[in-house]
Amino acid sequence: MCVYMKNKPIFLILLFIVPFINLSAQENMLEKGEKLFMENKPVEANPVLTASLSQFPDNDKTYMMLGIAYSQTLNYEKAVSSFKDGARKALRDRDLFYYNAGNIYYLMEQYPLAEEMYSRAIRENGSRGSLYLNRANARLSMDMKEDAVSDY
Repeated sequence: MCVYMKNKPIFLILLFIVPFINLSAQENMLEKGEKLFMENKPVEANPVLTASLSQFPDNDKTYMMLGIAYSQTLNYEKAVSSFKDGARKALRDRDLFYYNAGNIYYLMEQYPLAEEMYSRAIRENGSRGSLYLNRANARLSMDMKEDAVSDY
């Protein structure tokens, strides 16, 4: 469809405007999800944040919020998945994604997987003491006392 303005077509202008309108709607979806997350409304935030990832699949911050929101709704499998996906996308603080995945595995009493995630986090950033403490606790739960002592 071509629109005329003083007998001249303006369809070219629409070609340039439409992508910006679409981008604005996408950003609004991300902002809405972030707002719901910050208002501690994880049930409402989950679908909005998930939808925003289809538009911004490399936004590691969204994976973190989504993982936390899923864990708040006790959807641990999706929480772990979000943290692992975020770790693959993250340019920095990758250790925090693995750490959170480890915490969820620990809650699920899947200690070998928790220990693995804490070990990955330590490889990313060995300067966080809580990573060693949590790995030691996971190792202790698996009866790996000597390894746990070395972490403590």
